[in-house]
Amino acid sequence: MTATRRLLQHWGGENASAYLVEAIECAIAQIAAGEWTGYAATRVVKHEIGRRLTIESPTDLVVP
Repeated sequence: MTATRRLLQHWGGENASAYLVEAIECAIAQIAAGEWTGYAATRVVKHEIGRRLTIESPTDLVVP
């Protein structure tokens, strides 16, 4: 994680790296807890990062 954190800081700065490191740590915790059995670790990390980067409309602004 130390090398990953430094690489992300170099690429995107402190705030961006903190945001992505949090996503990676969440993925690691899910893998350790056995919540993603049968999935590759890279898939879990991609899911967590993608989930945080996907912009969703506020539910109060969605028109039916």
